[in-house]
Amino acid sequence: MKTNRLAAALGLLGALTLPLAAQAEGRISIAQQFGIGYLILHVVKDSS
Repeated sequence: MKTNRLAAALGLLGALTLPLAAQAEGRISIAQQFGIGYLILHVVKDSS
């Protein structure tokens, strides 16, 4: 019974703090790396 109360309390605490941690900054940054997966990003950057 105590584990159920503890789990419920931790779940409530997590649900209350989740919106605070999930706030966006309003900008997106992409790390520039080398490889086939990032080839399209390099092409778009060079063409603009």
